[in-house]
Amino acid sequence: MANKKRKYDFNRFTDFYGSIDLSTQTTRKTWEFDLLDGVYEFDAVVLTEPIPVDLNQIAGFFGLPEDASKSSDSDEQQKYSFQARIISKLSPHQFVANPPDIKLSTNASEQESIQDGYQLHTTVFGNSMKMKPTIGDYVRIKLKPGDFVYDLKRATLVEKLTNLSPQARAILEQQRKVGSAASSPASSAAAFKKYSGGTILHPDTQQWKATYKGQEVLNGRLPPELLQSPPPDLYRASFVAKLLPEAIESFVKLAQDYKKEFKEPIWLQDSYRDYGRQAIERASGFGAPPGRSNHGWGVAIDVNGTRVDVNGDGLVQNYDRFRSKVYKWLDNGGAGRYGWVNPTNLRENGNTPESWHWENTTIRDQFLKNRTLIPNYAIPDGEEKAPKA
Repeated sequence: MANKKRKYDFNRFTDFYGSIDLSTQTTRKTWEFDLLDGVYEFDAVVLTEPIPVDLNQIAGFFGLPEDASKSSDSDEQQKYSFQARIISKLSPHQFVANPPDIKLSTNASEQESIQDGYQLHTTVFGNSMKMKPTIGDYVRIKLKPGDFVYDLKRATLVEKLTNLSPQARAILEQQRKVGSAASSPASSAAAFKKYSGGTILHPDTQQWKATYKGQEVLNGRLPPELLQSPPPDLYRASFVAKLLPEAIESFVKLAQDYKKEFKEPIWLQDSYRDYGRQAIERASGFGAPPGRSNHGWGVAIDVNGTRVDVNGDGLVQNYDRFRSKVYKWLDNGGAGRYGWVNPTNLRENGNTPESWHWENTTIRDQFLKNRTLIPNYAIPDGEEKAPKA
């Protein structure tokens, strides 16, 4: 621990704002002096393609006078910026989801969401075209002190790396294992095939197709007019639920009985999930591969209410979830209700236990005929993301 001390005269504080400022500075200085003293350069991986930037914009971004960014060197005049993810030890980005490739979708709202994910990372400015990186490259960047040790909004490019250090690689591998960041943009960029026309294929899957009332449809790509919404007073959700029309009747019966049993509407986490959202789930390290989830057929729902500490040990684990009142009522002794069941591979002793996932495969099998893969090979239905409740 660094032996550095600062003295404060507490009589100087005349209001609580001063004490808040002292707390802020104390936190920053503690980290600066003790844990990361003198460390300002970090390994990172490039998330977005570098784009040219105006010199005055750089000066404004860094809070500098406009002439501070001027240079007589022609190479230095060609400045650019890109978003990067810090992967060094104690990286603050380990708690931020790694955004998927923006080419994943042609949908404007999805692209906006992905772009927002990029903005949660650090904007890096470079001024040497010789070092100009591309998506997936490893770089070393330099941060400067901010309110809490570092200013994570902006950084400068130090060098482009030909390889990561063993330590950085170990950190990146650990992040992949715990799923906090899922994977590096290098693997993420390679993970998505380029699309042609309106069809985007995720490399982790092959697309299911089926025949619905004489019309060929694709999993997760059902035309909006083929989906319907149940009565909104029967369920609670932050979205408008969508299901295959034939699944509405059985869901209504389920929801009505649920309301009688629990004196409140059934709380949904998800219903129909299109291919793009399924791919984003998969890119984050969760969910079935896109193109082969029963959510993509409009016959699956995720139900909140199983996140209950049944045994009182302060933790909510699978043991608790599968013994919660909501799960036991929905499961109905293994019979399910009105065709809605927790499938075998998602039950407590299944491959991927998910107490919240319920699906009506009877409706699927009755109305979605000739389900085949493109190309055809056998895959089981996969796991779903755990809801927050």
